Amino acid sequence: MLFDAGFTSLLEPGGSTAIRLSSGGTALDYGLTTTAVQVDSNLSAVPLTPDERVQSAYVAFYERPADCPGFRYWAGQLAAGKLSDIIQAFGTSAEFDERYGGLTDTQLVDNVYEQMFNRLPDPAGRAFYIRMLQSGQMTLQTITINVLDGALNTNRTIIENKIEVARHFTGELCASGLAYTDLDEAIAIISGVDPTAESIEQAKTDSGTLIESYLQ
Repeated sequence: MLFDAGFTSLLEPGGSTAIRLSSGGTALDYGLTTTAVQVDSNLSAVPLTPDERVQSAYVAFYERPADCPGFRYWAGQLAAGKLSDIIQAFGTSAEFDERYGGLTDTQLVDNVYEQMFNRLPDPAGRAFYIRMLQSGQMTLQTITINVLDGALNTNRTIIENKIEVARHFTGELCASGLAYTDLDEAIAIISGVDPTAESIEQAKTDSGTLIESYLQ
């Protein structure tokens, strides 16, 4: 039974239960009384091309499309590494400190879900990730990857739609030879994307309008 992005509830044989979390090849087990939860960041519910993977990192962590230099750099890095390397770097960036440095653990976890899925996590998911974050057994970066890779159904549609818009925005931006002048406006475009095709078209229109304004 899926009860949130990144969580799968499993009842083990004989009634014994545990949480099993696999991240970066390290398995962690936690005793429970009723269920077992397995999260494997090596198995993505959202199959993505390399450029989509880079955009997914920007959308998930910063809620914005990639800028041209960042996209080109991280696409090259991804060819020789993995998404967790990108997310790890994002978590120590000046942009991260400026936007998220003053947030509580609860606000950080909530923000991951809001940026990707336009909603808050359910109570069980929030409590689990806050516990992992506060215990040091997960970082915000690994939480972000697990939530992203666990996206299913409507959540999956939303993140795929946001990635599509982000690719369009970055492509138009790179073709123009321009750079961001206001991150907040690009963030607003991505945050307005939902499961509908109409939201994609509106976001692409808004992207073109914003990029044209950079020429003025």
